[in-house]
Amino acid sequence: MSTQTYFYIFLVLYIAVLIFSIIEIRKSPYSTPRKLMWLFICVLMPFLGSIIFHWYRKG
Repeated sequence: MSTQTYFYIFLVLYIAVLIFSIIEIRKSPYSTPRKLMWLFICVLMPFLGSIIFHWYRKG
């Protein structure tokens, strides 16, 4: 498969997980700042993971 196919698969999975996470975060009993923190973590997870993977492969 081409790189573009992998990108589209990743994008669809990322959006699905993000929507699921938003629903679960909204239903949670946490306070608003804690909900925003978890949402921020969910949004940035792929970027943080790619940085960590880059450091791991470089090392």
